[in-house]
Amino acid sequence: MAAASSSSVVSSTSSFLVPPVSLVVSDQELLDDGSLVVSSCVLHKFFEFYEVSRVRRAFRDQYPAGRFLPVTAPTLRHVIDNFPYMSRGHYATIAGAHFVSIRTSDRKDHLRDLLRVHVCDTRCVNNLVVFQLLKTPRRYFAHEMMPDPFSVLFKPASRNRATRSKHIVMTDGETPQAKQRRQTCVTHDAPDDCDGAFPILLSFDDKKSIIAEWQQQMSQTSLRRSPCACCAHNVPATELVLVDIQKVPLHLLRNDCLPEHTLPQTYAFELYERAILYPKGLQDLWAKSDIYLCRTCRSALVSKSPRQPVNSLANFQYYAHERLPPLIRSAFLEASVYDLMLVSRARASQIVHHYAYKPSSGSHWTAEEASQ
Repeated sequence: MAAASSSSVVSSTSSFLVPPVSLVVSDQELLDDGSLVVSSCVLHKFFEFYEVSRVRRAFRDQYPAGRFLPVTAPTLRHVIDNFPYMSRGHYATIAGAHFVSIRTSDRKDHLRDLLRVHVCDTRCVNNLVVFQLLKTPRRYFAHEMMPDPFSVLFKPASRNRATRSKHIVMTDGETPQAKQRRQTCVTHDAPDDCDGAFPILLSFDDKKSIIAEWQQQMSQTSLRRSPCACCAHNVPATELVLVDIQKVPLHLLRNDCLPEHTLPQTYAFELYERAILYPKGLQDLWAKSDIYLCRTCRSALVSKSPRQPVNSLANFQYYAHERLPPLIRSAFLEASVYDLMLVSRARASQIVHHYAYKPSSGSHWTAEEASQ
């Protein structure tokens, strides 16, 4: 009974249909080659084209238990580009399975290019390219760079030259690092004139790095925006720098021409040496602490020769919104977007805050003497 039961289990297992393997472009053998994926290296060395089929293979027939290996890939071009050992008859078989119109006069290179630009539809998207195990593994093989489809500049090399190009030989002066870079370039990099519609199949590490870069760019930290304490411009938070308040010449951010009744009351104005600052850019409103500055304001204030930033609030761009009378404040709150655009257009005029330099000393004129 036990023997009969074990034989039935073996029989059912051997007849079990297994899924096809995915093609991975790699010049080295992978640990799970033949089970879940197959590298182009193993495909070149041990297999040859057999047929195109939609039927899955039984466990006993599929590699490594059997001789056949059904392969799937993101596009048909991935298979064509990474398995150059096909004849014209093989290309014709694949073209027929994918409903690609061909003529008997078409040459092998033309059929190959037709398949490389073919886009699978519902009729052929489930086709599998089936390979079978070679009786004797190929001794010499290498990844070949395919020319652009239908390229008139490409001239096929002679048979002897093509055979010699398959041998990868490291010259005496070539270091192992240089060889590795060259092989990586041949395996993963596309030619300069390669059509972007047919990308090279990336490795898993490359995909992870792309996803990590996208996550970093789209994170809340990267997308968050905050204002500068000096100019109140709303910039990405990553561009703001927390600057030691002792290094900031606050006397450059004063404006003694402003009326007393318009001076800010939303932060400790006297503690900050009467500097005109934007409250949301301060680390602490009621104690003298570090402030957030954008790159432009920081380069102007924290330098060997500090100067007042052109866009600073102290350069007559402070409008005392919090000190407005109640009626005017409510008018701003009820204003339409077009009213606010008109106000912003007038506020941003360079004539409002740009003053001429003194020709002799290079310093600014005072506000009363300035030529506007």
